[in-house]
Amino acid sequence: MVEGFLKSLWMDLEPKNTLNHSFFISQDLHKNFRYLALIINTITFIWIIATTPTEIAPTHFSLLKFLTIWGFLICYLYSILVVVWQDVSDHSHKWKLTYILGEIGFSLQLMICPFFFTIIFPIMLAELEMGFWRTAQNIVIHAVVPILIWLETLFNGITFPKKHRVVLNWFIVIYLLNNLVWTVCDQKPVYPPVDWITPRSYILKSLATLAVLGGFVLGGKIHAWKKDRYLHHTNIKQKRSS
Repeated sequence: MVEGFLKSLWMDLEPKNTLNHSFFISQDLHKNFRYLALIINTITFIWIIATTPTEIAPTHFSLLKFLTIWGFLICYLYSILVVVWQDVSDHSHKWKLTYILGEIGFSLQLMICPFFFTIIFPIMLAELEMGFWRTAQNIVIHAVVPILIWLETLFNGITFPKKHRVVLNWFIVIYLLNNLVWTVCDQKPVYPPVDWITPRSYILKSLATLAVLGGFVLGGKIHAWKKDRYLHHTNIKQKRSS
């Protein structure tokens, strides 16, 4: 079922594993960067598990109410699978799943990072006892993890085809429903500004959705820029060698 769905996303597209392509850095250096990202994400995952429960997440399961955790887990899963499956054949469906996770992770983090530090983090500092380690943890999750997936996208060959946007659209719908269910069950909003009642709440949700979708579009433009730059330098080298 999953294989069939992934195959449909590449219908009319060339099914080529571009996860083993590298821009701007050598393939060996790119692989080492991926190992570094995997190590950092694994430490972050253990850190999150070890420091739960908290006043905002009384159980490990309740962590799933936060979009931050969804975004982190997607990036973490990508960092695992891209190390394991980056060199599989073009005919394998394994790299396609990794590919999709990379697209979603990149798009989500382009929204999560600025929204957290401009809206959520100031509220946390005012209402919670943060301390050094809790502040550091939030900086790692909301800044270091995004930077890792942004750099990975800069280096890899993911193209962000328009057809894949349907997966991102479904993810947005699923998380919004998840947020609503947790808000109703807890009788308080997951994020204070997003209470599903005030006009501000709907404005923020709309802006966040546009930011995620815009991140996907930006990812495609970044790939087009990388491809043009690569072809330009390739042509220059060919002229010099001829």
